[in-house]
Amino acid sequence: MWTAIARNQIFAAFHAALRAATPPDLADLITAPFSWHSSAELKAAAEEAGFRKVRLLTRSLPMVMEKGLEQAVQSFSATPVSPGVAALPQSIQDSFFARMRQELSALVVDGKVIGEMVSNIIVAHAEVN
Repeated sequence: MWTAIARNQIFAAFHAALRAATPPDLADLITAPFSWHSSAELKAAAEEAGFRKVRLLTRSLPMVMEKGLEQAVQSFSATPVSPGVAALPQSIQDSFFARMRQELSALVVDGKVIGEMVSNIIVAHAEVN
């Protein structure tokens, strides 16, 4: 499970651009995969599902867009929000993508876009009958 969107830098940049340039429902939609903010809630959900000896590991790895800013911008098309942005008037799309480039530019290192991705991993035991 991904941690909060703010800890996943490339998606945080997408989210910031969406908040700045598109209707709120689109900005909210991209946060769905990052909605387990509390590790305690995640652990409790696993326990409620019948798992025992539940523990969480948090891991971080860099997501690297080796071809740079335009590759990172193009990767947005793989999100569930992309069709909603494509349905907006062209002027709003242009503003959104300009803002996205601005947000992502902070992650450029040696021509590559590099952003940390942080996830929680559930390690638990299930009782087998």
